[in-house]
Amino acid sequence: AHQNITSSISADPFHYHSEIIEIHCMIKGERIVYLEGDEGLTRHIIYGNEAFITFPYEIHQNGDASQSPCEFYAFQINLRDRDNLLCLDKEYSNHLCDQLLSLKHRHLSLSSTEIALLRRAFNLFSSKEEHDMKTAVLTLSNFLYNLQYMNPVNHGTRDVSDENINRVLLYISKNLSEPIFLDKLAEISSYSLSRFKTKFKD
Repeated sequence: AHQNITSSISADPFHYHSEIIEIHCMIKGERIVYLEGDEGLTRHIIYGNEAFITFPYEIHQNGDASQSPCEFYAFQINLRDRDNLLCLDKEYSNHLCDQLLSLKHRHLSLSSTEIALLRRAFNLFSSKEEHDMKTAVLTLSNFLYNLQYMNPVNHGTRDVSDENINRVLLYISKNLSEPIFLDKLAEISSYSLSRFKTKFKD
């Protein structure tokens, strides 16, 4: 699914998927996910240009609060038939399943190239042409194989004590698909342009 949500929506109840990996790829905005595991309930915030993976049988939901406006791609990979994943032959299909199930990180940074691959795959899937559908499958396979090489997200760098800079970071995360100008960011921060550059760099 490609979701472009322009108003708040209600949260999903806790649920899980058997033998299914679920992947959310945020384009802009933010989305909250709660996971229930051995360590109790953990909260994750997925921002634009990030992917979040839920593994089979993991209990999860997007919280009690309604979700903010955002755009994302979401899809589920059914691992029940490991020998026939995405039209791959048995060897490559099983290899991809193993790669997905052994990912070291669930929260990943997406580059503009990876987002472009995802957009291309979803656009091709909407076509009625057999050639486009086959190309979409191969493009999505490429994206999934690349998950193991993507950088994990470290939100520690977002913990900024300067509230003016925090406002700027929030604006950037919500407007990544739009042109962003330094003078606009300085205005949001309430600093002069030269002061903003110094504070943002710090």
